[in-house]
Formats: sequence, C-alpha cells, structure tokens
Amino acid sequence: MEIWSCIAGAQGDRHATSRPRSGLSGLRRVTRGLRSLLRATLFFAGSAGVIGLGAVLAELRAQGYVELGFEHNLAVEVRNALARWIALGAIVGVVHAVLAAGGRRGARMLADRGTRLPAGVPVALGLAAGFSLLALSPGGAFRRFLVFFATLLWCGSLGFVSRVPARGALLRRTAGLGVFAIPPLFVVLRVLPSYHVVATLRQPEVLAAIALIGAAVLWMLIGAGPGNDDPDPLGNAGPWPAAALWSVILAAWIWTASPQPRLEAANPKNVLLIAVDTLRLDHTSLAGGDVGSARTPRVAAWASGATTFTTAISQAPWTMPAFGSIVTGRYPREHAAISLFGRLRANETTLSEVLREAGYWTGGVVSHLFVDADHGFGQGFDHYDTENSIDQRAITSDGVTSRALDLLDAHRQERFFLFLHYFDPHYEYRDHPDQKNADGYHGWLRQVTDIEDLRNERQLLGPEEIAHLHDLYAEEIAFTDAQIGRVLEHLAQLGLESDTAVVFVSDHGEEFLERGWLGHTVQLHDEVVRVPLVMALPGVEDAVSIVSDPVETRGIFATLLDYLQIDFPFDRGDSLLPVVRGGSGPDAVFSEVWLPDAPLGSGKRTRISSVRTGGWKLILDHDRERQTLYDLANDPGETRDASLDAPSALAQLKPVLGSWLAAMSRGVEVRVVEPSRELRERLRALGYLD
Repeated sequence: MEIWSCIAGAQGDRHATSRPRSGLSGLRRVTRGLRSLLRATLFFAGSAGVIGLGAVLAELRAQGYVELGFEHNLAVEVRNALARWIALGAIVGVVHAVLAAGGRRGARMLADRGTRLPAGVPVALGLAAGFSLLALSPGGAFRRFLVFFATLLWCGSLGFVSRVPARGALLRRTAGLGVFAIPPLFVVLRVLPSYHVVATLRQPEVLAAIALIGAAVLWMLIGAGPGNDDPDPLGNAGPWPAAALWSVILAAWIWTASPQPRLEAANPKNVLLIAVDTLRLDHTSLAGGDVGSARTPRVAAWASGATTFTTAISQAPWTMPAFGSIVTGRYPREHAAISLFGRLRANETTLSEVLREAGYWTGGVVSHLFVDADHGFGQGFDHYDTENSIDQRAITSDGVTSRALDLLDAHRQERFFLFLHYFDPHYEYRDHPDQKNADGYHGWLRQVTDIEDLRNERQLLGPEEIAHLHDLYAEEIAFTDAQIGRVLEHLAQLGLESDTAVVFVSDHGEEFLERGWLGHTVQLHDEVVRVPLVMALPGVEDAVSIVSDPVETRGIFATLLDYLQIDFPFDRGDSLLPVVRGGSGPDAVFSEVWLPDAPLGSGKRTRISSVRTGGWKLILDHDRERQTLYDLANDPGETRDASLDAPSALAQLKPVLGSWLAAMSRGVEVRVVEPSRELRERLRALGYLD
C-alpha cells in the first residue's frame, strides 16, 4: 500500500503541476491529439485482429478444414475475419481516443473541485453492465445493433477510467480491469449452460472473450502504469504493443496469400442452384404437375431443354433437414439438422465449401431463417445475403431476384456457385394483384391471415375455402416463377447459359387437408415429399428429358461434383448423372421426419420413416408402432393400406427400411440454437409451433 500511496502522491503532484499545459498552442494540441488517435486506433485494431484470428481459427478447426486439407477455405475465412475484426477494432480505437481526451478534461475539472471518486468509474461500470444485460437478452438484429453500439461505448469508456485523478490509481486499475472483464465473462456464462465445460472452452466466442480479458490485462499494464502523463493512456508503452500485434496479423495475412485450392474441377462450369420453398410437384407446369390453377410457365419453358425428374423425393418434409440433405448429400439424421431449434453442424462439409476449395466464388441469397447463417447454412460462402429473410407476410421473390442479378453481373468473369432460395409459396399465402386466381372468392377466409388460427378453424373449411387456399398458393407460385424467369433470362443475356449448370428444386410440398392437416412437417406422403427437380447440365451427351424413376434430392450434391469432375474423397451418395444419361435410378429412396424434441403443444413431436421402391411405399410411424403400405400404381393418392393385400411387397420393403434405419441409428450430435422469444414467435407465425 505504501508503494501505491507513493505512486498516487507522485501522480497527484504531476496532475497539480501539469495544469499550465492547458496553454499549449493549438497546433501542438492537434498534433498530440492526432498522435493519440493513431496510437489508439492501431492498438485496438491490432487487438481486435488478433482476437478475431484466434476466434476464426477455432471456428475453422471445428469445421474440419484442417482434417480435410481445405487450405484455400482456411485462407479465405481468415482474410475475411481479419478484415471484419480490424475494422471493428479501428472504430473502437477512434471512439476510445475521443472519450479519452474528453475524460482527461473531465478528470481535471473534478480534481479542481477536490472530488475523490473517479467519475469515469461508475460511467464505465454502468456501460459494462448495460452491455452484459444486452448480451443476455433475446436475439435479433436490433439487439445485435445495440450490443455493437454498447461495445463501442464500453471500450471508449476506458478513456474516462484512464483519466481519473491520480490518487485513484489503484481504483482505476481495478475498475478498468473490471470494465474489460465483465462483458466477456457474461459471454462465457451465457454459453456455459449449453455445453460441457471442455466444449465450452473450445467455443470461438469463449476463446475471443478470454483473449479480450488478456487484452484488458495488457492494457492496464501498459496504459495505467506510473509515469504515464500522456493524454492517451497507451502513450507510456510506445509503439511496441501495437507493433507486436500487427506483426501477428501481417504474418497471418501473408500466409493467406499462398495456399492454393486443394480440389480441382476438370469440367469447370458455373453452378446455379435455384430452390423454391414449399413447392409440390403437382402444382407446377412440369411433367407430373396436374393442377391447372398453379402453373410455372417460365420454369417449364426452360425445363424443356433440361432433364426433369418426375419422382424426386425430398429427404424430409420441412425446410432445415431437407436443405441440409441437399447441401451435404447426407440423410437428416446423418447431418443432424433435425430439431426445430437445431442448426447444421459446423463440421458438416457443404457443397459451397467443396466448390470454394475448387476455386469457385460462392454466393447465396436466402429468404428463410431455417437456411440462414445462424442455422449453419452460410459456411463456405464468400457472400451470404439474408436481407430477404424477413417474415411470412413479406413478398420477397423480387428481392431475391434483384440481388441475384447484381451478383451475376459482378461475378460473370469468374467461376461461381450461386444458391438462390425463394420463400413466397410458404404460408402465409399472399394475394398478388397481377395474378387473378384468387380474385373470385369473397368469403370469411379473406380475414384469416394466421396459420395457427386457420388450423384451429379447419373444421369450418369447406370445398370453397380449400379451393381459395389452392388459388392463393397458385398466385404465390406464379409470382415466384416470374421472378425465376428473370434470373434465367439474365443468365442467357450474359452469355452464360451454355457454361452454367442449373438445378431447380424444392425442399418439400404442402398439405391442404388431404389428411386433416394444413402445412407440412408431420407427414411423409407425396404431397409433402414429392418435389420438382430439374437439371440442366451443358455438355452432357444423350441426356434424357424425363426421368420417372424415384430419386433422392440429396443426390444433387454428388451429381454436381460428378458433373464438374471434382474428386471429393468422401462418400456422399450416388450421383444422378448416369440417370440423366438414361440409366436407372437408385433401388430405394428414403425420407424421414424425426422430431422427438419438438414442444409438446406444437403437434410436431413425431418420428416417421419411409422407403419407396418401384411402385410401392412403406411408411413406419415409430411412436404409434404402425406401418402402412401403399400401392402407388393403383393408389397414387395413398388412401388405402395395402399391407394385407400385398404381403409379399411388405416382406420385401421391411428389411430394406430396417437396414437403413439401423444405419441411421448411430448416435449423432444434434447442435441446437438457444430459442429466443423472437425465434419462437417467428416459428409460430410460420406454422412450426402452435
């Protein structure tokens, strides 16, 4: 304590004798201010860059890039992370320098009045507490903005702490360290309940928090120590801390310029994957479509020169597991994105990651929260646009198309993979003025806009109301078709049509009370798992126009890699390229809805699996221990159980399904996201929770 008293006394004398410095010339003050600004900016930008480097390396390790040898993916992600974190750190440094200068003047004023309490301490601690409360609050874009803004104020408030009267040096050190440490510790506490202790320490955000605490200690040692009378608290240490930080960043940046893609596309065509959410095949103009009120003329015209699969089966009847299978080539319980509050695991290798490792620029434009970056679908993309992921009431297909056209224009000169996700056919169905299908209805259903209310009143839905729902659905599909037509037309105008593989697919269909349910998610009948699939693969000789054999949508992954001739050394199912050339499809196709952890009141807690071979389909309800066999050739609507009439078919399918189930029963790690109130409300509005 005597040492600290001496230090405090010495610093107090220095403050007393430093007052005449207020008469420094304006030029000298500006020069000193600019020097302080530069020093703080370099230090905080360097600190943020090193913290970001540690965080992204931990994240990339979790994604398995090291084991895969995906050095190109590593380099791209490191460069992007460094740019983001350095920019954030530079902003924090500027705010810090400004507040440090203001804090110095405020501290002198308080010293003149003889106050003993460092005024910056309660301000800084208050900002830290506010940041911590925000970090623990429900998620959302607005909360993230508030956290970002509070972070700037929090870091900048260190300027107040650093300028308190000298006799509060010990308190200043303690408070400054507390201001730095409190928010990262809250981040750790927030993550801790979701993982085991060891797993927690390996999370990128926790590693970043620990690194930030280390930066706090470093700051206190070099910025608040004895002898520092510079307006900038970093002045006592000189340029060396910033130089050390930037040397690490420079070394990382130099390394990112050297790795070359490990994979190579021997047939380097562009790839455009167009996906429409909630589009059942029989409501299109494609082969196999038979409902005249909902047509897709633009897509149908393009498909006339491509290969159309009339019995493409989705691997799941709802968005996240279905798209998880499309982008990984794996079944739902293999990639484990199967929970309503789940996400695609970081260590799943996606199509975008493989193509980026082969030197492709990768971009995505999506319009549903289940395929956004928070749910794991942004990995491997150089650009992932989620601005059109708004809510079920918005009309977003035109927004998706506008962004797609911009990206095509920007990257037309390089090999690209572009993923477009259209959401409008998903409930809530919207009336489109330029479409006339639903204009003739004037009943009570026009006033019901919430799917939860609609399901509660479904006993009141007569033929007229069901027809109106079909008509609204038709308008959504027609509007989306027109927007997709704009993309296909623009691709041709750019001269890229013959140099781009285009795949058109849906994740699942929709039920209209065929079995007493509105929507999707809980059944595996054809209205929800039989989806459109069209592939246009330039240069493939002898490609057939129609494939009637059953195929799985997860085959898109292997098909594109086979077509591009990318040697990816991991099994992801069978390629459909031989089928495009006229070969036979797989012996059996499988689907599954596996939601044992769905909320009890949602109506979604179910486990159902199915297998389809030839003209037969077997559905097994695990919870009810009930199996149902359908003769699709004679009963395409799946209305009669043929188990007793066709025991030989049942005996043939049961072991096929049993063998597949045995392979799926291996333990998987289901990664979940914390269900905030906002997430629950969005899922409820979309019909996933009741």
